Amino acid sequence: MALNLRKNPKRINFIYILILIILALSVRLLFFHDYKNTAAYPFLKSSDSNSYYIWARDIASGQLFPERAFMKWPLYAYFLAFLFKLFGPSIAIIHHLQFFLGLFSCLLLYSIAKKLFNQHIGFIAGLLYALYGLFIFFEGLLIYTSLSIFLNLLFFLVLLITKDKPTKKNFFLSGALLAVCTLAQFNVLLFGLLSFIWIFFKLKIEAGQKFLCFLSFFLILFLIIGSVTVLNYVAEEDFVLVAGNLGVNFYIGNNAQAKGIFTSAGELGLNQENMFRDARIIAESKSARRLSTSEVSNYWFGRGLDFIKANPLKSGKLFLKKIALVLSGDEFIHDFEYTIIRNKIRIFKVLLMDLRFILPFSFIGLFLGLKHRDKYIFLYLSCAVFLFTLPIFFISSRYRIMAVPYLIIFASFTLHSIYRVISQRQALRSLVLSFAAISIFIISGYSQFNKAPQETLFDQCILGADYQQNLGNFDKSIPYLKKAAQIKPESPALLFKLGVSFYEQGDFLTAKDKFKKVIEINPLFVDAYYNLGFIYNLEENYSQAVKVLEKAVNLDNDHEKAYFELGLAYKQIGNYEKAEAAFSKALLKTNLWRTQDRIMIHKERKSLVDF
Repeated sequence: MALNLRKNPKRINFIYILILIILALSVRLLFFHDYKNTAAYPFLKSSDSNSYYIWARDIASGQLFPERAFMKWPLYAYFLAFLFKLFGPSIAIIHHLQFFLGLFSCLLLYSIAKKLFNQHIGFIAGLLYALYGLFIFFEGLLIYTSLSIFLNLLFFLVLLITKDKPTKKNFFLSGALLAVCTLAQFNVLLFGLLSFIWIFFKLKIEAGQKFLCFLSFFLILFLIIGSVTVLNYVAEEDFVLVAGNLGVNFYIGNNAQAKGIFTSAGELGLNQENMFRDARIIAESKSARRLSTSEVSNYWFGRGLDFIKANPLKSGKLFLKKIALVLSGDEFIHDFEYTIIRNKIRIFKVLLMDLRFILPFSFIGLFLGLKHRDKYIFLYLSCAVFLFTLPIFFISSRYRIMAVPYLIIFASFTLHSIYRVISQRQALRSLVLSFAAISIFIISGYSQFNKAPQETLFDQCILGADYQQNLGNFDKSIPYLKKAAQIKPESPALLFKLGVSFYEQGDFLTAKDKFKKVIEINPLFVDAYYNLGFIYNLEENYSQAVKVLEKAVNLDNDHEKAYFELGLAYKQIGNYEKAEAAFSKALLKTNLWRTQDRIMIHKERKSLVDF
């Protein structure tokens, strides 16, 4: 049978692909069977998934163009909006489609490894991809990760084809795919440009043909990325290439509280939406004027650079720490959904859930491949870019996972090499490879230097409270928060969560005290003003509601709920002109697809006519 298969590469190729399809789909279906019964499904209210869901629903409802320059990579939101238009806002369908993206990514990785090495190494790479649990976890979130991995692998495969067949058509296709990948996650642009430069200088064709290839690649690249830049400029008259989040991300990874992994900078919110909103509020408050998106980004870049200049030794150690973390076998998952589901997904118990197995073999593969480095140059470039751009900012599994497919290929090369030397009874070489793998496993898996900081007791209490609040158990969240308060009693985020819990239980007096305390400590905490104003309206204390809600909308001009509550307060004190203006603003800022909310606002506006 083995001899027969060796003589029929097409047959063994078919069998390999069939096994990968069955395996990849099976583990994803088993994941979804458990996932849909957790508190994280379909998504958490304050999560990045929720943020992309709202954005995509807005686009699908007709809001195609941004009101401001993009603060997040836009491609996934438009991709999600397209799916909503096709299938409606069914999250289950979206998840299943993303699982199929994961399957296609698995097959793309098989094809890439097969093209670079052979089909046996391709099969090992496909198996490792299918069995790596974090790929499946991110496919279950409404964020860009699964789409970005798929597009990056597709671009990588087209790049290999372009290297072998350097035609104008292939260069055009490479440029188009690179542009699309860049709109999903930006650092792939550096990988693509470095790869193109390498191909360009290695091309052995006449100068005129070379120029046409160069032109076709960059023309479509600039056209697609430039269209997003134009959208940003039209929205805000501000030059933002794709998204204005780099400055904030740079500061998060380079400040006095930075630990090397993603952690809240304290003054910024925990999810993307609140983080970018708070970043703008703080920057504008310090600058005493309204700022464009690029100015907000520059402000936070400046804050990060100021920290580095003032603390060269500390920032140097932090950078080295981040280098060690990016090469660690541990995973650093800041998505709260993982905390909720990691012990509830049974298939996770048998899948690879970190890099401690893959990474040692990857490092050996990187070394073994140096003999033919020109052939594997794109693998080396992808690992270098996707890994070593991260320490500039911070280390997170969500971003490092972009490098994992290429690390898997190197690991598969090593595993196949070990199998080959064992089967050929090359005892010494087998011993050396095994010893190297074990040594690297120990260093990358158990070295304390490259381990992420353990969650503090305070962090554990906050996570416990978040978990209970997401389940709607606000009474059960309070013991966690009170325990956290014994450690950091002046934490605005903690006090705010306490205020929300007391409010949900009907204890308005204690809730107000907590929100007032938040404002006293952090006068820029916009949601504390809003929640306080909301309670004042419930208590019919409209004059106080106006004061705090005016502060809320001055800090955040996009806070539609604050505008609505402000309109209600103005109406009750008889200031109908300002009530009309507030309701109009609320209507303008309320999503088109939130029909019930818009009907309620229209009803309140119409009621003003009766006064």
